[in-house]
Amino acid sequence: MRTHTDMRRLATATLVAGLLAAVLAALVPLAPVETRETTVEWPPAGDRPVSTTAAFVPYAPESVRVLVPCRVLRDAEDRARPTTVVSSERVGEGGTGFTVLVDGGDVRVRVGGREIDRTDVGPGTACDRLLIADAAGTTLTAGDDPPRVFPGDVVRSVAAFTTELSPAEADGLRVTARTADWFVAEATGTKWVLLGLQWLAAAVALVLLSRLAGDRAERRAGAARLRRARLAALRSPSGAGRTVADVLVVGTLAVWTVIGPLSTDDGFTEAIARNTGGDDLGNVYRWSNASEAPYTLVIRMVQAMTEAGAGPLLLRVPSVLAGIAVWVLVSRVALPAVLPRRHRAAWVRGVLGLALLAWWLPLNLGVRPEPFAALATTAALCCALRAAARPGRRLGWWIGTAALASGLALAVTPSSVTVAGALVLLVPAIWRRLTRPAGGVLPGLAGVAAALGIAAAGLTTVFTGQSLYTVARATEMHRLYGPVEPWFREFVRWEYLLGFGTEQGGLGRRVPVLLTIALLLTALPLVARGAHRWAPGLRWAPVPLVGVALGFVLLAPTPSKWTHYFGTLAGTGALAVATGCVLVLTAARLRPRDATVRGAAAVGTLAAAGLAALAYTGRNEWFLWSSWGVPRAQGPFTPLDSPRNWLLGSALLGAVAVVAVVLARRRAGRAPATRTVSGRVLAALPAGVVLTALLAGVSVVVGSLAVAPARQGTGYSVGGQMAGELAGRPGCGLLDHVTTTAGEPVVPLLREADGPVYGDWSILWAAPCLRELPAVRAGLAQTPRYLVLGPSSLGFALDVSFTDAVGGSFAPMRRTTTEAPLATRIDSAAGRPAQADWGSIVRIDTDLARDTYDVRSAPVRRWGWEGDHTPFPTG
Repeated sequence: MRTHTDMRRLATATLVAGLLAAVLAALVPLAPVETRETTVEWPPAGDRPVSTTAAFVPYAPESVRVLVPCRVLRDAEDRARPTTVVSSERVGEGGTGFTVLVDGGDVRVRVGGREIDRTDVGPGTACDRLLIADAAGTTLTAGDDPPRVFPGDVVRSVAAFTTELSPAEADGLRVTARTADWFVAEATGTKWVLLGLQWLAAAVALVLLSRLAGDRAERRAGAARLRRARLAALRSPSGAGRTVADVLVVGTLAVWTVIGPLSTDDGFTEAIARNTGGDDLGNVYRWSNASEAPYTLVIRMVQAMTEAGAGPLLLRVPSVLAGIAVWVLVSRVALPAVLPRRHRAAWVRGVLGLALLAWWLPLNLGVRPEPFAALATTAALCCALRAAARPGRRLGWWIGTAALASGLALAVTPSSVTVAGALVLLVPAIWRRLTRPAGGVLPGLAGVAAALGIAAAGLTTVFTGQSLYTVARATEMHRLYGPVEPWFREFVRWEYLLGFGTEQGGLGRRVPVLLTIALLLTALPLVARGAHRWAPGLRWAPVPLVGVALGFVLLAPTPSKWTHYFGTLAGTGALAVATGCVLVLTAARLRPRDATVRGAAAVGTLAAAGLAALAYTGRNEWFLWSSWGVPRAQGPFTPLDSPRNWLLGSALLGAVAVVAVVLARRRAGRAPATRTVSGRVLAALPAGVVLTALLAGVSVVVGSLAVAPARQGTGYSVGGQMAGELAGRPGCGLLDHVTTTAGEPVVPLLREADGPVYGDWSILWAAPCLRELPAVRAGLAQTPRYLVLGPSSLGFALDVSFTDAVGGSFAPMRRTTTEAPLATRIDSAAGRPAQADWGSIVRIDTDLARDTYDVRSAPVRRWGWEGDHTPFPTG
């Protein structure tokens, strides 16, 4: 038996350990890291100058040193016409880099788009020019004259190293430039020690928190008897129903691995993972290759899998496993806490499974972060629920696990902030459980400190390969290029959801979101009325309902407004649907004549019918080629897009339910009580309409993608590609069906290309043989030989890599090369004209050498806050 003094000492130790873990976590971003300084030298050592492409990304180098010997200037002067001696653009082009030009005996020097000097070549042999530019400005030295400084005149871009002189005439010309290689930040030994200490302090805090909370590890009496009872329960009708629910959920997710659609950023994420050689997880396609920091955990997982040779099918498996893990969490951990008297009912388990599939299938397949954010946020919610409602002898463990899951969730993606919606409701109950046994606030404060320290252990994973500087610099560039929407433009997300033309507003995404909202419109008034107190076992029912409602609100601060962020709410949303249905049915059974119940039922039925119809006005469309072969992809899903039909269906559903209940009561020998039955059925009707719409949605989604390969026949389909990979026939996906108009397959052409082949972010997973991509790293972008692009329907999204306004990594390439589109066709276009726009292949030609320069990279040890802090050039 612990004394009061023992408890105070234990609480103090827990408090200290938690605070220590938090302080160590705060120091991790500041710890020293090993960065790189990358220098480009042209011409290569031992060679004479030859004009070459040299695409710097970010476009502006950190510094440039250009040496033009006097002899070279004399040779240019002898040509008796304007002659470009050296430039960072094609000869004759303007640009915002640097140019040294000899014109009529004068040397003209341009920097950053402005001519900073025009003087004559000068007499004798002391006429060389030395130009040194950095973020502060430019220094120009002519011969033996003193250097002249031009503040603010900076080199803003480098796309090439060019000269009009012959190699012999240009001999001696030298350009040395340091690239903006900002995002390599390998952890030093010191940092690993600090990380180890932080994780150790968090582990100690967890152990002490468990002791403070009174956790016990001894084996419970009657454990064997309990196991036998559980096995017997599985053989009961209810147990068999729960098993069927498990099989259907897991089986559907497994099938979905093969037939499911591509997600928007599958190719984007894999390209980032493949491009990097270590911790520099640059965007590759845009943002001037700024790092994806701080949200790189999922990319690191993909990086490890691609290095092991995983293709698109295997890369889908983690998201499916995450879905299965979420199912286990909500059905085994959360449901017994939220519905302790009803969680074993087969129908409740079935509703939960249906809701999870409705949320998970359209939103959480692939390598976007949302599936893993959903797993972490669901784990945090489930563990916090158990800590508040049914901690047993594991209160400290549940609190600590919830804290760790919350920290990891926040390290995955910004939308994980939605986890706060439900957790904030549980904090008071957890506080009471910590403080009530011992009395006083010290145990509660100790618990809070320990939870913070443990959560920080999850957050520090962000900085294992990043520093405070790299995260801050990456965030600066993200904000510069966007999209970054303020909180008050959250309506944009809903515009996407209710829009047409892309998968962002497809019916698959509309169904779970809108139908969950419809159920909330019924259930939340009942919560406000106190319906969760009308029957035992419903005390915690408001948590998932209010939690998912707050989750929708908490999406507002996230910088992007895409609808795939809704996937983070999958676990909470599914639990809210199941809980809401139980609450609505309980209220209908106990108090069907209550004014609030009747009003909520009326509003809820109308809302469910209207929102169900609105959901099915969305097209059955998926990302690009995923829609090929899918039925009803070009218009509303009739007749389910009509509010009238849903209202008529609701009336029919209610009538059938009344008749069924009356007949059942008669068979049981009880009075029909038709009026009472009718009132109860009407009060429960919103739940029935929502579940019907969800069941229809899951059926449409799974059925549509299942029949797509058969409807495509011998043509391309995503399901067919994945099935081929499963059978050991990976091929090249979409490109296996593409030929030139002369009938030549394009795959051999691309595989035998004399240079890297650029695969657009949109097409990479549909063409799994495109894996030797142009390198974009160390502040440089390699010049590709071919471009393989997505369909023209992508519009500007197809052009982001080549547009400097959004930091397109290959924008400099368009100033030094020409593009020759190949005439191609796809085999399925004959009977399906819409599929003719499958994408395109473009050959890249140039009269310059390709990337002919030397690159040197040297390690530099820096503190976590150190780096180039000059304002990022914007033009």
